[in-house]
Amino acid sequence: MNAPDYPVRVRYRSGVVGEAKRVVHIAMSLPGGDFLGLCELRLAGADAELISDLLGMPCMACTRLLAMRSRVQDSAGFAGPREVGG
Repeated sequence: MNAPDYPVRVRYRSGVVGEAKRVVHIAMSLPGGDFLGLCELRLAGADAELISDLLGMPCMACTRLLAMRSRVQDSAGFAGPREVGG
């Protein structure tokens, strides 16, 4: 398999680990075919499967890190909770 050079969704193949550990990670491909998740989990290429659809339980650590990296401020420069005036 030719690994892409952009983030992919990847998880352990069925039978490699228990179902509870087969969460979907946001990962980059590494030289040699392995994958490194945002959560710093390294998956061997032989033990991993690419997920093309929005399937499976996401890795909460990967999800949190992805959300933190993609924060966007609105046009008013909002960067936190707004106070409600009274």
